[in-house]
Amino acid sequence: MLGSLLALALAAAPSTRQIAIYPLRHPAGREAQAVALGELLATTLRARGLEPSVQSAPDAYSGCETEPCLAPRSGASPGGAIVATWTAFGQGAVLSSVVLDGRAGQGTFELAVPATSEAELPAATAALGNAIADQLEAAPRVSEKEERPTFGLALKVGNTFGSVAENAPQLSGLSLRFDVEIDYLAAPQFWPFLDLSLVLAKDASGQRVQLVPVLVGAKYVFRHDRTLRPFTGMALGLDFLSEPLEPDTGGSSSFAVYGVGGLDWMVLPNLAVVAEASLDLNGLEASGGSGVLFAIGLNLGARVLF
Repeated sequence: MLGSLLALALAAAPSTRQIAIYPLRHPAGREAQAVALGELLATTLRARGLEPSVQSAPDAYSGCETEPCLAPRSGASPGGAIVATWTAFGQGAVLSSVVLDGRAGQGTFELAVPATSEAELPAATAALGNAIADQLEAAPRVSEKEERPTFGLALKVGNTFGSVAENAPQLSGLSLRFDVEIDYLAAPQFWPFLDLSLVLAKDASGQRVQLVPVLVGAKYVFRHDRTLRPFTGMALGLDFLSEPLEPDTGGSSSFAVYGVGGLDWMVLPNLAVVAEASLDLNGLEASGGSGVLFAIGLNLGARVLF
């Protein structure tokens, strides 16, 4: 179970090192030099740990100088896009770039490096590449809005301690509980969820008791940006008793109100170890009117965010 959730967590982590490089804008008749300088720029960025993706459409960004123009065209690369220009004047030149910083979520920035002659253009190109890498590394890799996952999937196993009212059959002190929980991260602190559980227990005579709670609720997560994240919440739903405590009574169901609380320990950015306790706030009416309260549930499991 943990191995599958770990694989999901690693797959859910976005790659933000990729950045698109569009063909260098250049003076007329200098296409061959421009291609070589573009390749040098990509090599410089690659040496700095980025993943440049050289594009082939020379006019894709024609006229683009601002984020509203650049952003819709950079979807193929989560890191953003680079449009560089070689401007010649006399014996000198200037290499400039407009960069959409998709990882930082901070729009565009511009950089320029002068060259006093064409012989200095390779050195100026390398300097421009390093300046772009410095600027990208100085800003946060991914904005909070981009980084925050949308859904969570938790698999848990544990024990439910059952207690019963007077004159009702006594349940075994130990049981086995399986939980599958789907969370929707509506906000960093507010998580609506759907929970499906199966509780396997026995009464004092050894007769099986199967309880199936189906719940919809919401949790409030404290310290949502920390490694240890306590949470608390409530859930409403139905408890289905599929195996009755008395042979002559059918399966039973009742409205259920649960309180939940626990702790998520984030061992990876997208993977948490979960310790959770739940309390059934009302009794399950079954077995000829006997009040059965599955009082306290203790679970341990894992949650992957994606």
